[in-house]
Amino acid sequence: MANQWIKKEVQLLCHYLNNELNEEICSQLFPNRTYEAVRTKRRQLRKQLGGWGEQHSDNKIALLKKVLKMYSPNHIIEAFGGNGTLSNIYISNSKSLNICERNLDCFQALKEKFKNHKNVTISNNRADKFLYEIYLNRNRTKYNWIDLDPFGSCMNLLPTAVDILTNGYIYFTLSDLHQLRFSKINSIYWRMLIPDTIINNDIYKQLSVLLGSLIFDLSKRFIWNGNMYLKNPKLISPVKIQDLGNRNTRLFRVLLKVETAQNVKSVEEHIWNKLQLFTYNNYPVFNLQNSLCQIDQD
Repeated sequence: MANQWIKKEVQLLCHYLNNELNEEICSQLFPNRTYEAVRTKRRQLRKQLGGWGEQHSDNKIALLKKVLKMYSPNHIIEAFGGNGTLSNIYISNSKSLNICERNLDCFQALKEKFKNHKNVTISNNRADKFLYEIYLNRNRTKYNWIDLDPFGSCMNLLPTAVDILTNGYIYFTLSDLHQLRFSKINSIYWRMLIPDTIINNDIYKQLSVLLGSLIFDLSKRFIWNGNMYLKNPKLISPVKIQDLGNRNTRLFRVLLKVETAQNVKSVEEHIWNKLQLFTYNNYPVFNLQNSLCQIDQD
């Protein structure tokens, strides 16, 4: 059994929550711990202390305020309420807010925090079940903005989020590239089937392939369901990509625009001509230089 972390070790590790902590530094600071054990403990501390630290949180808040000024959504779904940091901003910039939080303590805190806000609904549920229940509700058409900001990947939630929206935006945290720093390719390799030859390239090539595969995978669900063409296909476009912090974190906030298409042909036209997707080794790639998409870099 591994030795428990003592208070002195935890305090020292807290100083490195958002700073570089390579294997050499780790061996000097924690000679009795493996590199993997230290990284695991750091991820746990980040989660306990509110995600990825104050700087990460401040960056996320600033970026959210920026996009809300540009797009002004009215009815919002926030699938991961957390401590309510982003909820505060959404409340003052929308007509209604539907929040989900799985953690019971956080859920109770959110209820107390927003008890006087009549336009706020709070649910204690898993995000996937929460979104699916909204999808089954006839009133789902009123929503025009969905926020997905989990601690981890939200790829499995994007199809349902797209299903909910008739015309609107999905604002999600793309954390899958971050996991490549630790050679954890499961989230990308198993969901997107991206080959190692592309994964091992630089971050923006990784981002191009991941977004290309994501757009193609989401779009084809509305083109062909196995035995027939669907009547209401969707057009899916990345319109804004924002860096969260320094380049090493590989964390991005991505804004997807979702529109109802006129027909299947318009979806194919949208994918290959308007978004300028192209194939590399038979994998779809999104051109980051596309004029429809704005990239905010440090």
